[in-house]
Amino acid sequence: MENNPKPTLQELIEALKSADLELARNEDVYDLVKKGLWRLDHNEFKAAHSLLNKAFEIDEQQTYHYMKEEYRDRNEFEKVEKCYIELLKLDLKNPLRSRYHHDLGCFYFERGDNEKSKLHLKRAISTGKGLQWKSHISLGTVYCDEESWELAVMNYEKGLELGEGSAADIIYDVLFNISHCYSKLKDKSKAKQAIERANEIKKIVEESESYIRVDLIRDKLKEWYQK
Repeated sequence: MENNPKPTLQELIEALKSADLELARNEDVYDLVKKGLWRLDHNEFKAAHSLLNKAFEIDEQQTYHYMKEEYRDRNEFEKVEKCYIELLKLDLKNPLRSRYHHDLGCFYFERGDNEKSKLHLKRAISTGKGLQWKSHISLGTVYCDEESWELAVMNYEKGLELGEGSAADIIYDVLFNISHCYSKLKDKSKAKQAIERANEIKKIVEESESYIRVDLIRDKLKEWYQK
């Protein structure tokens, strides 16, 4: 009977790594990113690079997207920023480029960098229609944080003008922010009007049964903000 020696621990580890790399050929980008970053965490650089390179070969944009989300969960914000920057270097279609500019603008605002936040939110507004309304609202929040009340109101109201009425909770909050801005500007009439409008949105939501009446909210926004 042939006596086969048992594999060493190192041989078992190398076999597992090889199996991981073989399996990677059939895995989706998300799994490749998760496993690649896990390998990096454990200083297994060769295996990590093989997994991440495979992910990049499949879909570069998705790879950076998932890496960004993983780093965000870990609070590794410098790496999140780098992923956003790499995403914006790609040849993306306008709606997607607009989204990443918007998200990066919000990211910088959360990190306390208002100047970079405003830069990317303005780029989001200029590069595509998809998120223009949301970018105006986010920009309004940055200006509100800086106590630039008139610019805040201008962007909030532009966002509501462009909005489609599908985000009732956002619209409700924005109207309260507008009221706050007008209070700071000593315009009690417009401050009161914004509160009344917020209450109208709230009423529509409360009276909705199986679904929120987006059409009614949209009609209200047109009545109030579309010239």
